[in-house]
Amino acid sequence: MLATSWKLQRIEEAKIRAQSNSILRLMPTPDNELLPPFERSLIHPMPNREFLFGLGNFRLSPSNGPKHRLWDCVLRRYGRNLSSTPVRYGCLLYALFKNGHAKFKDQLHLSFLDQYYVAMQKAISLEAYADLVYGCYAGCMYVLRTTQNISEVLQHLNGYRLSAYGLVSTSSLTEPELVLIECMWEKMLWYMAQELLFQNRVTTEQWGSMMDALCVPEGKFGLLS
Repeated sequence: MLATSWKLQRIEEAKIRAQSNSILRLMPTPDNELLPPFERSLIHPMPNREFLFGLGNFRLSPSNGPKHRLWDCVLRRYGRNLSSTPVRYGCLLYALFKNGHAKFKDQLHLSFLDQYYVAMQKAISLEAYADLVYGCYAGCMYVLRTTQNISEVLQHLNGYRLSAYGLVSTSSLTEPELVLIECMWEKMLWYMAQELLFQNRVTTEQWGSMMDALCVPEGKFGLLS
């Protein structure tokens, strides 16, 4: 988990930057821009159903202040239609799983999967850290809940870790989004433990090695000291 002191420091830095700089946001896809009907039927219900980014509501200081919904961070960045292609196709894949559509080898699944990885490669080349953070998270959760391919899970986790460090180091983020970034990291690690360690698919020694691989210093993020 992220160190409390690091989190508080990042929140304070975000407050200072927000006071002096406008927060950069990707232009969201207009809500009236049409998506294919099937994609729209998968994406639009996601915020209300509270899955994937449905990590609960929370209050920042003061303790009696308004509640924040973590899904709103995603909607502010990308709009209701999810303008980022890595994020959109990652969410589409996860929505296929949640709705019971994916058979993991059918044409629809393979089409979304191909477009997801093409979009992720483009985001890597552009150093689009926000797209990579949300895209890696959606892809990692999808793999954890479906194929459970260990090497692919670790690839997504490491991509998330590096991208999140790049994002928080170069961007002004709101307090709710900083909380969301931490929650996504912790949720991936929890599901990884649940699906791999608790199901005895890896030994405790293998689990320790995987955690060590995620602790290579790249900055103060994640499991880093």
